[in-house]
Amino acid sequence: MIRSMTGFGEVERAVSAGLLRVSIKTVNHRFLNVSVRTPPGFDRLEHEVTGWLRPFLQRGHATVNVTLERGDDADADDLPRVDLSRASHYAAQLREMREALGLEGEVDVATVARFPEVMRVPERRGRGTEVAPEELQAAVEAAARTTATLREAE
Repeated sequence: MIRSMTGFGEVERAVSAGLLRVSIKTVNHRFLNVSVRTPPGFDRLEHEVTGWLRPFLQRGHATVNVTLERGDDADADDLPRVDLSRASHYAAQLREMREALGLEGEVDVATVARFPEVMRVPERRGRGTEVAPEELQAAVEAAARTTATLREAE
């Protein structure tokens, strides 16, 4: 059967960690070329996503976008926090550098906030933070099926 290489498929699944959404967009490409975008914590599964797509998509450039919307249990514990110890260390180092080098300017919050790890999002504990690989695989395969069906119809 002749298939178009342009297609789209999207699936939403309720999982213990929230609402898992997988969308796949495909365009023309000589071989199967997969680009995967995932939220933090899913990086370890990016290679598997490509393998899960192979039975459904043999050619084309596929962009897979995985998102996870946390459920109603998201609260203030999930909000970014300032690491004041790290921030004050950076500010002191900047002031010391300014004085040692005879530089102009003041150290401000915008400058200090740019340093790594000054703003941290705490890790979630004990509330179903993980999405099982099987749950992600089922969602990826369902989105791939939808994409393949759309490619056949076109």
